[in-house]
Amino acid sequence: MKIQEEKQQQNNLNNNVTVHLQLATVALGDTFCMMITANKSLEDLQNSNEDEIDDGRINEKSDSSTSDKQFSILHTIEYISLELHHAITGKYKFGIPVLSPRCKCDCVGGETICSVEKYQYRNCSNNNGGTSSICYRTHRGGQANTGCLTSGKAEIYITPYKDWTFQAIRLKQPNTVVVLRYKIFERKMPSKGVHWTNTFDEILRIPLNKGTTKFELNAVSQELHNQITGSNSQHKIEINAVGGRPHRQIEPGMYFYQIINDSPPQLREGVPLNGPGENSLEKFGWLRLDEKSGGWIVRKGLEKITQAQHIRVDDCKAQRYRTTFNVEQFVLKNGGNLGEESQIEELINFDLGTLVNDETWVNSIKIGDREAIVEHAEGAALTLTIRTETKPNVVRHISKFSNFTGTIVLDKESNRYLNLTFYNARGTLIG
Repeated sequence: MKIQEEKQQQNNLNNNVTVHLQLATVALGDTFCMMITANKSLEDLQNSNEDEIDDGRINEKSDSSTSDKQFSILHTIEYISLELHHAITGKYKFGIPVLSPRCKCDCVGGETICSVEKYQYRNCSNNNGGTSSICYRTHRGGQANTGCLTSGKAEIYITPYKDWTFQAIRLKQPNTVVVLRYKIFERKMPSKGVHWTNTFDEILRIPLNKGTTKFELNAVSQELHNQITGSNSQHKIEINAVGGRPHRQIEPGMYFYQIINDSPPQLREGVPLNGPGENSLEKFGWLRLDEKSGGWIVRKGLEKITQAQHIRVDDCKAQRYRTTFNVEQFVLKNGGNLGEESQIEELINFDLGTLVNDETWVNSIKIGDREAIVEHAEGAALTLTIRTETKPNVVRHISKFSNFTGTIVLDKESNRYLNLTFYNARGTLIG
């Protein structure tokens, strides 16, 4: 910590002295205190510094001879948290599609059930009686003639898996915000001795996008403010905060979370996800919820789903066939042949990725309508330069330890971990 004094007037009162304090790196969770005694001479301050500061404590003695014009104020600034504010530039709701094909094979010479006009690129959603599913009809001619010469028709129903609904969001580069807690304690002199009263408590959010931010702290109680003003004292603290971004953060891009009532969002990443303007069947997010109608839609689904479906008939007369889809992130459900019942089977083919909330450097994530706020668990280095109109006594506990031991552990999956043990440690560990 460096202290620099600038004498503005030839006066021995400390309210005419500007003091600059440049504190060393302040880590997440650190708190430092400043005690300012107004209308006290510099000589008295210098003589009393050693008595008032002892092993990280401020000792304020009750002295009946102390002038009534001298006022002691204790300022504390605590580094509470570091927040990364990501703007949300696009979003939509989607579900995991369940594809349920139901097909019928038509033998030549029998009843005509495979009309091209009725089944080639036709939408049958309105016939399903609701907005919870989508239906497309397809026609597949030229199938294998096992059992008879054939053609076939199929209806493909698309519904959301387990009625799950997900919210996709697109995040931009974050704004870095440091959260400080600023308190003021005023010294009271009751008959039983010195008493400190908390007169001000405020949470300060300081943006660090430009690298440095200047702000002023000058809040005291009205009674003390009038006393100080009446004694021609300037009570003002100016702080410059300098810091950068943390080493680890969420990168810009697409993320998603499941919408669950009365449950905080659990942000996910690690899987291909369609952007707001994309509609690829090879990524998550191609079955979307239409905000206006409240129903599920697939953009250009009639063409895309029809082209993605592939059918191979094993035995037309026995109504045995195989169907596949050239899509990703879906569930294939055996819905049986048209007009018949069969055992329902599901083939799950989707990946929900990984939880961002499980990262060790993430403390919490809050998602609003326009931004996502990530509270960083590790923080970033912060340097504060303080300018006061009075000479303060500063108390700050420096991190230290006497010794440490370390062990490197190799688990069965070849992951290496460093296990550190610190002795007689005090303060914050960065790294």
